[in-house]
Amino acid sequence: MQALKNVCIPVVGSTISEFLTNLETIQEKADFIELRADYIQDFTIENLQQIKDKTTKKSIFVLRKLKDGGHFKGEVEIWKEIMDVAVTLGFDYVDLELGTNQLVDLSKQHPQTKIILSYHHFYETPGYRKLRNLQKRMRGYKPFMMKFATSVKTNDDLKTLIRLLVSSKNADKMIVLGMGTKGKLSRIIFPLFGSQITFATLEDSSESAPGQLSLLQTTQIMEFLDSQGLIDERVYSN
Repeated sequence: MQALKNVCIPVVGSTISEFLTNLETIQEKADFIELRADYIQDFTIENLQQIKDKTTKKSIFVLRKLKDGGHFKGEVEIWKEIMDVAVTLGFDYVDLELGTNQLVDLSKQHPQTKIILSYHHFYETPGYRKLRNLQKRMRGYKPFMMKFATSVKTNDDLKTLIRLLVSSKNADKMIVLGMGTKGKLSRIIFPLFGSQITFATLEDSSESAPGQLSLLQTTQIMEFLDSQGLIDERVYSN
């Protein structure tokens, strides 16, 4: 089932040792992983190479800065130095928050690596018009994929996100999801409308964003939807 191949499992850990242990465990159970390196305290370029050497599954590399809702507390110059190397190593995807993409030297980007340009809002879901304007701005950078993740507090927030998803141009590859308890539905339903990747957590690991379902829950629900002929495999082309 192609849809299940697009369920991505985050890897976290507060030290490089803990991270690599979790990476090994998760790669035994998942075919698609998100490498949340920003969870590692005092992350270095040496740690970056260690992670790449141990990564055997399809991966998204993320080093999100504290001000962007991540956990990396280092100076922007250190972040830039790490990311300039990260895009050359051959991760399948590198996730860059909108604005930070202009800080990274993409001229030496590995031919295997695709850029996911992200927008996160951890406190609310902006209005539809603002999201469309952000999408237009993001499109100008020509990323492989655009990601919108916002805090969902009402049904209207969900409606705003799905409107953004279904009104997007066919050429746009989109990840759209809602964070928080009310956003859980988006992690199952939005892939039916073309959201390219959804994120789940292993039962014994920490979630990397509020509202993530477990891999078991996600698998069971998506397998049921697939058995009913509700999942269009053509949307999963990343």
